[in-house]
Amino acid sequence: MPLFRHSGTPLIGILTMATCTALALLLVPSDHSPAGALFLPALVLVIGLLGPVVAVTTRFTNMVFRIEHLLMLGLTYWILLDLLQGAYSLQEVSRSGTLAGLATIGLFAAAVWSAFLHRPWPLPAGLKRACQVEASSQTLFYIILACVSLSLLRFALPCRFDIYVMITSLANNRWDAPWTRGSLGGWDAFLDHLPYFGYLLPTLTVLLANKARRGWIDLNVITSIALTLVVMVFLAHSGNRRIIGVMSGAALICWVSLQGRATRSSTLIAAAIGAAILLFVMQVMLQYRGVGYGKMITDGEVHIDYQRLHVDDNFLRLSQIIELIPDQYDYTYHRTLVWVVVRPVPRILWPSKPTGPGFSLPDALGYRGVSLSSSALGELYMSGGWLAIVVGGWLYGRLAGVFNQFVSTGTSPVRFLMYAAGGMALFAGVRSMIDVVLMSYMLLAWYVFVAVLHLPMAKQNSHSVHVRA
Repeated sequence: MPLFRHSGTPLIGILTMATCTALALLLVPSDHSPAGALFLPALVLVIGLLGPVVAVTTRFTNMVFRIEHLLMLGLTYWILLDLLQGAYSLQEVSRSGTLAGLATIGLFAAAVWSAFLHRPWPLPAGLKRACQVEASSQTLFYIILACVSLSLLRFALPCRFDIYVMITSLANNRWDAPWTRGSLGGWDAFLDHLPYFGYLLPTLTVLLANKARRGWIDLNVITSIALTLVVMVFLAHSGNRRIIGVMSGAALICWVSLQGRATRSSTLIAAAIGAAILLFVMQVMLQYRGVGYGKMITDGEVHIDYQRLHVDDNFLRLSQIIELIPDQYDYTYHRTLVWVVVRPVPRILWPSKPTGPGFSLPDALGYRGVSLSSSALGELYMSGGWLAIVVGGWLYGRLAGVFNQFVSTGTSPVRFLMYAAGGMALFAGVRSMIDVVLMSYMLLAWYVFVAVLHLPMAKQNSHSVHVRA
């Protein structure tokens, strides 16, 4: 029986979102602005988002990480978690803007579910082959070494391969590191593509542990874990918490998915503990990314804010965009999509490449020297209003349907690597559409190894895979 035998509950998802969105709007208090005032409406929306997910996974635990489920979790984490925590007030936005922001979340989620009312788009031939290849434990270890070398080259080259400079730079703040560049960049922008190979490392290590005879205590696996941690320390220095989150999240998803039908509650509990540890690490990153991790050593202790989980003020910014567009500013239409698609192109090859989506919220609000995140929903709304929200949600759902097919394609454990990478790309993509492009580079990186190494196809009669304890 395939890992994901059931298609999910799209109709229930749509009806639940419609009901919970309407109820959430009715529960918005007349004085919406104080911090925590939207706790109850946000809670109702979270129930609408996660209710169908919980209903399915309580019966079929191996379906917990279906990618449409990750999208619902992404809406909860990136947009609604701050409202549940009462993280900020909404004095900068009107009540009507607040209502519209809540409605946007429900509409997007319903559009995601609607994408599963139809048969999914077929998996592209190249990706289909890439998840059917067989890689021995030794081959995986060599690929891990290659990923480590390529990703560290991004940091070693600006330091002229001086290990001492590389290590001491980690102690300082992220803006003073030799590998930091300007917002536009030049020829060195090519180096920014090298760390994408490192994004694969935690998931590759999980696959290696599954292949190795001695499991997690194998020497190559232990070496891979150590090298992966080194690369993650350098990547964490940038302060981009979502990178560490995507890397680690993909590894967790891969590990759980490898259990197949044998997925047990204890496995999910272990994954939940891993997720909690990941959130703690991300909190530490937020605390020290501006001053450098050397501050931990000089202070002799780690300072962290335990009052709440810091995400972004995405809901506030989404509501502000809805108030400003189209009343005061025009829709950006195709410009936002072009900005997203061409993001990986180095500016030295295209000097006039767009520098933004066509609308700047900081400029509209009179802020200087800051960047404001509004989630993919804000980017969609600025490009075409409510229609763009519906179309965008439907496209996210269609992509989820494509990536879901990795699990049922062939018998090679590699399919779980690609499945996890695609799922986390869409999860991060709820924060920004650009992250769908950038985090999908994990899939491209694996495809490069498949093409270069000419990896053989896995035998179709292979036994089911499992993770060794």
